[in-house]
Amino acid sequence: MAETVSHLQLNHEQIDRDHEYFCQLVLQLKATTNSEFSELFNTLIEHLEKHFHYEQTLMRESRYPGINEHVGEHTRVINELHNFNKRVEVGRLSMAKAYINSTIFDWFNLHINNMDAALVAHLNKVSATA
Repeated sequence: MAETVSHLQLNHEQIDRDHEYFCQLVLQLKATTNSEFSELFNTLIEHLEKHFHYEQTLMRESRYPGINEHVGEHTRVINELHNFNKRVEVGRLSMAKAYINSTIFDWFNLHINNMDAALVAHLNKVSATA
């Protein structure tokens, strides 16, 4: 399991920076106390919402052909995190912590290697022909 994205750089400055910050937040969540978990989990959700909005803007502006699938995955993940957060807000942290500790990096690596890599390749192709 990767703890950072240094080996997953896509050579897109903003996307890579956002991905690195995501990893930092997840590592902080893994190490945080229960009393700090809720606030940091909300920060993670807010970060992903902003990052996904940024990517989706790039997709629309560049007429990315895989937009529906990619946006669908963003929506699925955000909905999943919001569902975990409903439990976190009432002090039930176990499921969100389990997701952070055992699942989120696996999803993230898969997402970068497939969906984000394809998006950046498309952006590079579009910019090369512009």
